[in-house]
Amino acid sequence: MSNRNRRRPHNNRGIRDFTFEHNGRVHVLPPASDGAAKIPAGTVLDAVESGDEMSQLRLGWSMLKACGATPEAIEALRAMPMTRFGEVIGKWMKHGGVNPGESRRSSDS
Repeated sequence: MSNRNRRRPHNNRGIRDFTFEHNGRVHVLPPASDGAAKIPAGTVLDAVESGDEMSQLRLGWSMLKACGATPEAIEALRAMPMTRFGEVIGKWMKHGGVNPGESRRSSDS
């Protein structure tokens, strides 16, 4: 059975793989929490502190590279229009329990 046809039921936190469609094909991504467990804390902290959309996308991209996503899934994401890419990455992160954009930032006052 190919990797594409196998679907892990869940990771050790009970989170299922995430699926998305692009150009009529369904792609599977491991949970974002798998990638978050492999990236340096500084990458996450920079995204939380910055809070801007580009830092969220950089964090998502770092997690994608770390989670073991297939080359086909990565290529499908790279081929998407930017707005769709951001939408899919945001849903993937939320699905995997990774929501740095919802974290509280410290105020300067």
